[in-house]
Order: sequence, then C-alpha cells, then structure tokens
Amino acid sequence: MGLNKAENPSWLDRFARTYAPGWAASREEARLRLSALEQAKGVQASYRGGISTRTSTPWTQSISYARGTTADRRSLGDMRSRARRVWRENPIGRSILQTEVTNVVADGFTLEAKTVDAKFNAEAEDQWEQWLDNADVRGMLDGSGLQRQAYRSSRRDGDGGFVLVDRGGYSKLQYISGDLIKTPDARQGDMSIADGVEVDASSKPIRFHVLDTDEYGKRVFTPIPASNFVYLTPDLDDDLAVRGPTCYSTVFGYLDQIDGYIDAVTIAARMAAVFGLIFRSATSGKQIAGLPSLVNSQGIQQKALTLENGSLKYIGADDEIVQVQAQQPMQQTPDFIRALMRLIGMPFDMPLELISHDMSQVNFSSARIGLLSYYRACMARQKWFRKRCLSRIYQWWLSRERKRQLIGMSDAFVTPFPDQYWNHCFRPRAWDYTDPVREAQSDLLQISMGTKSPQMVAAERGSDWEEVQIELAAAQAFRRLNDIPSVLSNMTRDVVSIPGDAGPQQPAEGDGLKEDSSEN
Repeated sequence: MGLNKAENPSWLDRFARTYAPGWAASREEARLRLSALEQAKGVQASYRGGISTRTSTPWTQSISYARGTTADRRSLGDMRSRARRVWRENPIGRSILQTEVTNVVADGFTLEAKTVDAKFNAEAEDQWEQWLDNADVRGMLDGSGLQRQAYRSSRRDGDGGFVLVDRGGYSKLQYISGDLIKTPDARQGDMSIADGVEVDASSKPIRFHVLDTDEYGKRVFTPIPASNFVYLTPDLDDDLAVRGPTCYSTVFGYLDQIDGYIDAVTIAARMAAVFGLIFRSATSGKQIAGLPSLVNSQGIQQKALTLENGSLKYIGADDEIVQVQAQQPMQQTPDFIRALMRLIGMPFDMPLELISHDMSQVNFSSARIGLLSYYRACMARQKWFRKRCLSRIYQWWLSRERKRQLIGMSDAFVTPFPDQYWNHCFRPRAWDYTDPVREAQSDLLQISMGTKSPQMVAAERGSDWEEVQIELAAAQAFRRLNDIPSVLSNMTRDVVSIPGDAGPQQPAEGDGLKEDSSEN
C-alpha cells in the first residue's frame, strides 16, 4: 500500500478505525439476517450456554417491560389463534386439555357456606346451586358447563373472563373469550392499554375493552370496568404482563411433528399396499426409441406415450425390473410417538399414560407415582380457580341477594343474613383412591399419629366431615326407630352397639360359652 511504518507509526490505528467498524457491522448484520432466517424456518435459537460464542446463534437481551412489548403482544395473539385451531383439529391437543378440565373441575365445585347460622348456610347452598344452573345470560349452559367452559377457555386462549350482568334485578354471567379483548381502533398507540386491557400506573387492570359488531358490521368496543369483570389469567410468562399465553405455547412444534410423522407412516403403508414395478433401462435413449410413432395434426410423425397393448412389455438384456418396497420412515414408530407425547405432556404436568389413555407400558407403582404428581399440580390449579373465579362470583351474587331481600323481592332469601355472611369455601370433586386399601390405612395411621384430622381426610375426599357425621347420626336413629340390627365396624369387624339397642345377640344355652349379662 506504499506506507512506511517508520515515517507513519500510526498507520495501523488509522486503518483499523477506517475499515474495522465496517467489517464488524457487516458481520453483525449477517448474524442478524441468519437468525431471522432460522426463526422463519422454525429453527430454535441456541440456549446451551450462558454466553454466546462465535459458533452459537446470538440472542437478544431479555428485559421485562411493563405490559410487554408490541412484538410480545402480537405473538400472544398469533398463539391464541393457533391454539384455537389445535383445539378444533388436533385430537391429542384436545384430549390433553379435556383431561385437565375433568381432573380440575370435573362436574363443578360444591359450595359450603360457613357462617354461624346453619339455616342460612343450607339456604345459601340451595339457592346458589339453583342460580348457577340458570346464570348463563344466553341460557345454554348449566352450572357445571359454565365452570368447565371458564377454565377450559381461559387455559386455551391464555385469558378471558366473566362479565357480571344485571338483567332486571337478576344476576347473570356472560363469558368473554380472550380473542374479544381488543384495543379500540381510536386508541391504538395508547400506552395505558395493553392489547385491550386498560391499566393504571402500577399495571393493575382497571378496564377491559370488548370487541363487538353492530347491525351494519362496524367494529364497536364496549369498556367493562374491572369491578364488573372476573378476569382469568391461569399463567403469566412475564412478571409485568397483563395478558396470558395459551397452554399450548410450548408444544405447537411437537404437535406438528406428530401429525407429519403419522402422515408419513400412513403414506408408506398405502404405498406398501399397492403392487408397483419400476423398469430400469441402461440408457434413456432406449425409452425414447421404444415409444410408438403417431401422426399429429400437422401430418408429421412424432414419438407419443400410449397405453401398452395387452399386459406385455419387452425389455432388453441390460434392463431390469424392480418392485417398489415401501417401508415406514422408522421401525420404532410407537416409541418415537410416545417420546414426543411425553414432551407434550410436560407443560401440563401430565404423565404419558393420561395423554395416550394407555396403561399397557407401566406397572401399578410407576403409574401411581405419575398420577400423584399430576394430582398435586391439579390441586394448585383448583385453588386458583376457586379463589379467582368462583369466590369472586359468589360474593358478588350474595351481596346482590342481600339487597334483593332488603327491598322485599318475592323470590329473595327467607333467612336473614348474618354478620360476615360471605364466609364460605368451595369443595372440589375428589379423586378416587389410587390404592384404596393402602391409602385408607395411611389416613387412619396419620389420624392416630395426630398429623391429620378426620376433617382433613374428609376434605381431601371431597366431602364435609360435619355433614357426614350428621348423616351417620341420622342413619343410627333410623336403625333404632325401625329395629334394624347393629352393624359391624369396618376397622375391627367388631359388633358396634347403638345406644338404645338391645345389643348383640347372647349365645344360646349349652354352647359352651359363659353368659355375659353386662351391656355393651
């Protein structure tokens, strides 16, 4: 380049300042382009190391933003649409969520009022069951259906909720799915609205904007105050987010792979069911030469492909006939599909046996371990749903019923409302014993040790201990009234004497036993 280091000692510095930044920028631009291309093709970014290296795919810095970035909110909307398609079209995705709903909600939660007034508790429980069965503003779902829909839709869409509706003094519920919560067109760019959820300075939701259309097809947005909206967000990926991701957010790729793999295996099976032959010739010229000549519309002879006459085909000495041998892509197809389904079940804390409804690959012990872990996860989801949804709705409904009683409506509560009338709990449907004998014996042992109470055991089994004792006392009174003999104890198999009974039968004379005249 004609530069003399002795005459110009800083030539290297000037060269680096002139050219090196451009090269670095070009390399960084190439990395970004490659990363964007990989993401467009569905290639996962590398996260194997905490620090990116020359051979690893670079990643962007992770920073939590209040209400999320624009790209994050757009991604949640795209995932919501894709999740709805999985629910409609993919049997595995639909079965997983249905199984979770069955284990968490079952046929609905049972109200247990816990005020000091027993009469009020009984009336509140009866009135709640009757109201919930008719609470749907559309009149299409009963109480069990409303609870199942709320849990299922909020898990599928990532969020959603109930609008607390007043219809002529009567309380009603209207479910709003997550895809209808949208930012109004006139308020696009408003920093206080995160994808339809209006928040205050601390990112607390204060208003929800619901999309609707009028009779002319125009988009109309209805603001719902947070006090009249039961917002359900089962999971929040970011600590500062206000919209939740779908439960399928991490398994879309695996579901697609299973569908594609099953298609490939099916196509191979179809090919194997057809008898196919391939004719191999030494040169392609033989194939052209073997074609017959026909006269076209211009009167010119040309080669043409026609059907073979009869069922014979002449081949040369160097030619070969090969039969088509269609095989499956992999010989371990069942094992491969099970491996993918295990990965799909991990975000749901669900064992493979529940996903595939197949217990043929496990024994009792391993199946029980997987089920117990899944039950613990379902118990946490049950607690969230009871607190965030049912308790909020119950307190709102009860406060309105109290007002209806005060103004003297004909179908209002008969029993006066006590102080702290809102005390209550919701009992979930309990799971059956996985091992009835051992688990029941374990409950008895823990009661005797003092680490459990009978009330706790009854609650775990989905029943109220006090109600069970009342029913047992009623059963004993019925036996005494109708002279029904005493029963045997389930624990010791001894005769249980009921107060007021004649007691167990005495042994007959001459049977060799000493007569005991004492009362049992």
